[in-house]
Amino acid sequence: MSVEASEHGRPVPGVAADASWLDALRARDEEAWRQLHEREFAFLYRYAIAVGADETLAEDAVSEAFTRLVKTLPRLRIASPVALRSWLLVVCRNYVRDQQRRRKRDTARLADAPTATDPDLTARPALAAALARLPEAQREVVVLRFVTGLSTSEIAALGGRGVGAVESLQHRALTTLRRHFGLAPGQ
Repeated sequence: MSVEASEHGRPVPGVAADASWLDALRARDEEAWRQLHEREFAFLYRYAIAVGADETLAEDAVSEAFTRLVKTLPRLRIASPVALRSWLLVVCRNYVRDQQRRRKRDTARLADAPTATDPDLTARPALAAALARLPEAQREVVVLRFVTGLSTSEIAALGGRGVGAVESLQHRALTTLRRHFGLAPGQ
């Protein structure tokens, strides 16, 4: 594994440019799985927290993503580390959504309260509440852009959208947030 794969122009540590990284995962190579977990866990966890999961739900969502990967990897058509990250992100996102819907049905009081427990968001409850009110696609773009630090092109690749669509969602979300906090455009 002397040549590293590229993820949006940056090397992906521990991942070969050829398919050997995927073969190692399929062969249940412990080192390959450890590297994958180290590389993706924090990213997926931050994402889950930022879209409204509490710490327990975020951990469960990330665990579910990795568990499903183990089960489906033999038949999964993944060609790159970016595609694998996208797949894990979709599983994590869907798990959080499903659990949040279930919780909302079971407990009416949770429907109006933001559930994010990320220190950055809980320090700003008004921001967490404003994010919770954004449409899902806008909230997801804002979280991926400003909480996880992805570029608009990375978000577009992960979400299967064009860069222009991501920029539009981001613009609308920021406009709504500025209006919510009484800020003038550009502040």
